[in-house]
Amino acid sequence: MWCYSALAQLARLDDVLIAGSDLSGLLLGRPYVGTRHHEWQATGSADVEAHRDLLVRLVAEMDTRIRNLPPRRDKFTRFHAGFPLIVVVLEEFAGLLRLASTAPVEKGQPKMREQLLALYGRLVSEGHKAGLRLMVVTQRADATVVGVSSAVSSACGSASGSTTRRPW
Repeated sequence: MWCYSALAQLARLDDVLIAGSDLSGLLLGRPYVGTRHHEWQATGSADVEAHRDLLVRLVAEMDTRIRNLPPRRDKFTRFHAGFPLIVVVLEEFAGLLRLASTAPVEKGQPKMREQLLALYGRLVSEGHKAGLRLMVVTQRADATVVGVSSAVSSACGSASGSTTRRPW
């Protein structure tokens, strides 16, 4: 319930965009149909490429923002409707990785699972400075499930409460 509450509070703010991937479509997707958030979300298990394409789009947005960092600044700290903080929700990312391990790819292309992990790694390691915050939602919190290194794992935090303060 914490995730639903936190996302509902954040979604009402003009300076926050809720993006992400959700295989079930329960946390993301349906609740956001008709909102500005919906086009930044991939839901369902029928199209793994849609989830990958969303992560590609988020990494591209991150790279653009990093290129546009003002001189002598190492991160963005101010957000507004035209330049929102992007909360990237990865609901059951481990399940997406399992599904991706069976997805066909074009000859010569990296396996879908590896593509997803590479994009995830970029978001984890560089997203904060670009105004992206990751919320990885899982039932069994174990870094080995999503195949990340201990260095990446240590950059991740966990939350078990709710706040009305803006955490950025």
